[in-house]
Amino acid sequence: MAPREPGSGIDLVRWALALLLALCVERGLALPEVCTQCPGSVQNLSQVALYCNNSSNLTLQARCCTNWKGTILGLDLHNCSLEDPGPNFTQAYTAVVIDLQTNPLKGDLGNTFRGFTQLDTLVL
Repeated sequence: MAPREPGSGIDLVRWALALLLALCVERGLALPEVCTQCPGSVQNLSQVALYCNNSSNLTLQARCCTNWKGTILGLDLHNCSLEDPGPNFTQAYTAVVIDLQTNPLKGDLGNTFRGFTQLDTLVL
């Protein structure tokens, strides 16, 4: 069997697989912007914290409750001085529970939750 030269097809495949793995891991760890649009973290007794702490498979990260895939299941924007939910709010379309209380929300919020088909609890 002839020795393989560096840069051979197998080395390129290994390199490409390592790169793809690194990109997938990095992407999986990135937190959606909606989770960090407000400083602080989820309040201990909020509906989002109660929902998230009710399952060992869920994690609190910044202002979000996520599953192992990074899907947002809870969003706590309590007391963030928001006049509207913001342009990144739709990132939380998978949320089951959302807390927006103590925000000076203005305008028509009628279409804000369009597409939020899993939303069960909304705290205003």
